[in-house]
Amino acid sequence: MFGFVYFCCMSAADIAVRALRVLEPEDFRILSVVEVDMSRHRYVPEDDISRLTGYPRKQVQYRLQRLCGLGLLYRWVGPYVGYVLSMAGYDCLAMNALVKADVIEAFGKPLGVG
Repeated sequence: MFGFVYFCCMSAADIAVRALRVLEPEDFRILSVVEVDMSRHRYVPEDDISRLTGYPRKQVQYRLQRLCGLGLLYRWVGPYVGYVLSMAGYDCLAMNALVKADVIEAFGKPLGVG
C-alpha cells in the first residue's frame, strides 16, 4: 500500500490519517491488543496477539503483515516474533477514539493557515 518513500517524508499523524481510511474493525482490535500487552512485553508475541484477539492464527498473521506495511506496527524477530506499536499506530488508535466519540468528523487540509 504505502512504501518507504512515503514514510520518510510523512509525519506519524499523516501516516495514521492515510491508514485510518483503509483499516477495518479487526485491525483496530489487533492494534488495541498490542497496545495493552506492551505493558507486559517489550515486543508482543504473535501467539499472545492471536490468543487475546480470539482470531485464527492465519488471520492474525495477515493483519499483522498489513499493519506493518501501513507503518502502524514494527516487527521484531529474535527468539520469537514480536510486534510493537509505532507512533503512527498510537496516533491511529487515538484518532479512531476521537472519531467514535464524535469529536472529529473528517480529516482534511488545515483552514485559515497562512
